[in-house]
Amino acid sequence: GEYIYYLDSDDAIAPTALEELYRTLKNNDLDLLFFSGIVHYESPSLEELYEDNRYYYYANLNDTGTCSGPALFRWAYDNHIFRSSACMQIAKRSFLEKISAHFRDGILHEDNLYTFTTILQAKRAMRINSPFFVRLYRHNSIMTSHPTVNNVVGYLENYIQMISFLS
Repeated sequence: GEYIYYLDSDDAIAPTALEELYRTLKNNDLDLLFFSGIVHYESPSLEELYEDNRYYYYANLNDTGTCSGPALFRWAYDNHIFRSSACMQIAKRSFLEKISAHFRDGILHEDNLYTFTTILQAKRAMRINSPFFVRLYRHNSIMTSHPTVNNVVGYLENYIQMISFLS
């Protein structure tokens, strides 16, 4: 296809999301398009435990308009809304091929490096406020389990690769 979208098997997107995202990508000739999300809890007990995360993926801010990826990263960082979920972006296939974008195999939190390197290389990017992504909080997921050494190793490997990328 012309565009690439990644969705985790336990999450969802709004029924009209791909159509609306496609239209925005085409109308603005974008490399990357970021959007908001909402949280759905598998159970009331998880909702109680993670109530503070209810709006983690959603920010009630105006759409950015077209800008460079680095400018979008800076704007999102300054507004405390940068989220490294690959499920909250859609990209032009030719752009991903040009920059040889890929996920780092064998580590947890591989979205961090992928999102960081793609946004910093995008010539034309945008963020819209539409909450198309639906993150499922479920028992015993990476998000709700107690951290292990694999979590630490994943974050460390991401940081090392980010520094290497910036060098």
